[in-house]
Amino acid sequence: MNAIRCFIKSQKEWYIHLPQKAGVLRCSVNRQTLYTANQLMLGRETNQPADILYRNPPGEKAQDVDTYVEKLIDVIQSANDVARRTLKTSQKRMKRDYDVREHETRYKVGDVVFIFDTATPSRQNPKLKSVWKGPGVIMKCYTPHVYEVHIGRSEKAVNHAIEIMHRP
Repeated sequence: MNAIRCFIKSQKEWYIHLPQKAGVLRCSVNRQTLYTANQLMLGRETNQPADILYRNPPGEKAQDVDTYVEKLIDVIQSANDVARRTLKTSQKRMKRDYDVREHETRYKVGDVVFIFDTATPSRQNPKLKSVWKGPGVIMKCYTPHVYEVHIGRSEKAVNHAIEIMHRP
C-alpha cells in the first residue's frame, strides 16, 4: 500500500498503475524470506524488458522439458526451505522485540485510570484534542485483561492492553 500511496498523484486514478506496482513488488526481495515472490512461486525471476531485448547468446543450447522440470522442482523446493528457515529466525526476532515492549499491568477495583479515546466530535480539530479521557475508576474485573471503568455518568468495558493508562 505504501508503494501505491507514494506514487499516486490523484486518488481517483490509483488503479491505472496497479499492474506495474504489483510487478515491482513481486520482483522485490522480501526482507523476511530473502527471496522475491517470483522466485518462491515460479522458481525463477520473470523476464524484464532487458531480458527480452538481450536474448541468450547464439551458442547456448536450450534444455529439454524433463531436465527443465526437474531443475525447476529442485530450485523451488530449496528456495522454499531457505525461506522457511529465514522466516523462523525472523519470527523469533520479531517476538523478542515485541516481548521487550509488552508489559502487563494488573488493575484492582478502585484504581484510577485514563481511557485511550481517539474519537473526535465533528467540527473539532483532532490535533488539538486530548486522546486520554478520564479520570475513571475501575468498577469490575471481568478477566485479567478486561475491566469495567466508570467515567462521568457512563460505564464502559475496556481492554487494558490498548485502552487504559494508569495515572496515580
